[in-house]
Amino acid sequence: MQKLRQSGTLIGFVLIIAFFSFQLPDTFLTARNLLNISQQLSMLAVVAATMTIVMVMNDFDLSVGSMASLSGIVAATLFVNEYSIWAGIGAALLVGLVGGLFNGILVSVVGILPFVATLGTLTVFSGAAFLLSDGKTIFGRDIPKSFSDFSRSGIEVGSIKIPMLTITAGFVIFICWYIL
Repeated sequence: MQKLRQSGTLIGFVLIIAFFSFQLPDTFLTARNLLNISQQLSMLAVVAATMTIVMVMNDFDLSVGSMASLSGIVAATLFVNEYSIWAGIGAALLVGLVGGLFNGILVSVVGILPFVATLGTLTVFSGAAFLLSDGKTIFGRDIPKSFSDFSRSGIEVGSIKIPMLTITAGFVIFICWYIL
C-alpha cells in the first residue's frame, strides 16, 4: 500500500499518457506534439522546479504566480514604451529579486509565517501588476519582434527543432536538480 501511495502521481501520469496514446495514436506521441507540449509548459516547469527547492526546505510561497505576472507586466510595459529588451529583462529580474527579498524579510526577520506573508504579498503583487497595466491586456504585437523570436527559435537536431523555451526550462530544471 505504501508503494502505491508513493507512486500514485507516476501511475496517474502513465495512465493519462496511455489514454491519449490510445485515443490519438497518430498524433499524441509524435515528436512535434511532445515538443509543442514541452514549449507550452516551459514556464510552469520552471516555476514548479524552483518551488520544489522552497518546499524541500519545509516552506512554500503562495505569491510565485503573482510575482511572475508582475515581472512579466514590468517587462512588457517597458517594451511597449520602447525600452531595450535588456532593460525589460533586467527590470523584470530586479522586480522578482526585490519581491523575493521582501518575502524573505517578512519570514526570516519579521517572523511572519510563510503562508501568511506570501498570501499577503500575493495580493500586493497582483494589485501592483493590475495597476501597472491599468487593467489592460498588453498584446503580443507590442512586444519587440527580436524578443518574441527567442520563443519561436530553437536548435535543429536532425529533422526536429527543439524550442528554446524547452531548452531554457530544461537548463533551469537541471540546475534545480543539481542544487537538490
